[in-house]
Amino acid sequence: MKNTSYIIGFILIFIRFCESYIEFTILITTLSFLCSGYLVSIFTYIPEITSENLRLIYPNLFGLAILLGKIIIFSIGIYYRDWKMIVTIIGIISTINGYVISLYFVESPRYLIIKK
Repeated sequence: MKNTSYIIGFILIFIRFCESYIEFTILITTLSFLCSGYLVSIFTYIPEITSENLRLIYPNLFGLAILLGKIIIFSIGIYYRDWKMIVTIIGIISTINGYVISLYFVESPRYLIIKK
């Protein structure tokens, strides 16, 4: 899960420099596979680390965060009409996000129990 944000960020930055439709299609397809797996892992990771009475609230808050992220992206799209600039901004934010996650998040509690 930690490395997925790095990969998504780098793919988004590479999309900016695509010159052909085939490169663009391959990168977008790879990105869509990564994002779907990333979201599934997040929605299973959140209930693992929360208490039982908050297991329904935190995934909903994460869904709200996704909604706010989409609103921010659409707001950026109002001011920057160049799609390559928008993709680069999102890629840089995703790469920084991956760096912060790798510093402050611990491994899954179930993984740590099994590891012992």
